[in-house]
Amino acid sequence: MTRTAALLCLALAVVAAGCGGKKAAPSTVPSDPGRAGARVVVAAVRDQNAAALWKVLSTPTRRELGPTLADFRKKGWPEFEETFGYFASHRWKLVVSERIVGPFGAVAIASGCCHAYAFPMRREHGTWKAELTSGRLQIGILGPKPGSAGQVQQIAFEAQGTRGGATAVLYADGVTLFSKEYPGRKSSTVFANLDSPLARGHHNAVAFAARGNSAAAAAWTFVAR
Repeated sequence: MTRTAALLCLALAVVAAGCGGKKAAPSTVPSDPGRAGARVVVAAVRDQNAAALWKVLSTPTRRELGPTLADFRKKGWPEFEETFGYFASHRWKLVVSERIVGPFGAVAIASGCCHAYAFPMRREHGTWKAELTSGRLQIGILGPKPGSAGQVQQIAFEAQGTRGGATAVLYADGVTLFSKEYPGRKSSTVFANLDSPLARGHHNAVAFAARGNSAAAAAWTFVAR
């Protein structure tokens, strides 16, 4: 999961011109911790393995849904079984995997026409962990509404609990959008105006926001007409 500069560096390395001078092209493609994290989360639900999911959860997530594995089985596991149940029984694809700011990255998966889910990844002690609780930060989807159908030329969300601004990113079908943020006293409105309406058909959108030591993400689907 990388930002633009790191992606540029990787691209140059592939053609043997790495950042800072000539370097040999890597023999293997670097692993994607976002993809790996999504696979572990979905596989844990598919295999009914709460312990496997517990191992990849971030410290704040464990604290809120635990603090022990036994507590997690009672408090958090049933909800994740429902949330990831569809992905566990159907083919899915990775639509977003990117490091955003500080210790945080965004991961999103989608399946079929109408199922999408996103969550932050948190870097802890050199390892990426799944942040499946958002704490005080919340994402409120402004439009298009999940499951709605109509012409779409703007995508927007509200980052609640940001207290004057946040690092915010919007995606449509996995593509980073040029978005604007209007911070308020307790929340921020983030939106992207598209140059032209989205093509007719099914689409997905992903919203991410981070401030301080908190991050949140959301994904949803809709139909453009």
